[in-house]
Amino acid sequence: MTSMTEMRIKADGKWYWGDNEIFRPEILRLFASHLVRRESGYFIEMNGQTYPVTVDDAPFVADAVWPEGAELQMRLVDTRVLPFPPGEIMLRDGKPYTSLDQPGDIRLSRAAFWQLAPYLQENDGSYEFTYGDKHWSVQEAR
Repeated sequence: MTSMTEMRIKADGKWYWGDNEIFRPEILRLFASHLVRRESGYFIEMNGQTYPVTVDDAPFVADAVWPEGAELQMRLVDTRVLPFPPGEIMLRDGKPYTSLDQPGDIRLSRAAFWQLAPYLQENDGSYEFTYGDKHWSVQEAR
């Protein structure tokens, strides 16, 4: 029997192969772009192969958010830079999440969440972030 080395995404968004951190940006981007979620968990599907991935929290972590023209941009720990996705920001156990492909699949780091603070508005007891003509409501996860 062959034992397989575990691939894991830890709660801080860092990727590991066994005990070794995967840190090369091109490899992180490759794996992240092939990560899919199925009923039984997360997998990397590439070249006709499927490999399970253990995800401790959310599979992606945004470590920075900044304005660029009419958009807010975010950088993920896996080094990708993406437009901040539309939708709501969900608070789960006091941690903020947003969604890329699946509900709550991006956790915002403390730093990224604070970088959104200048865009926070309160309206009759509810909160939302507003940048230009875009709005993100802040909701407690159900």
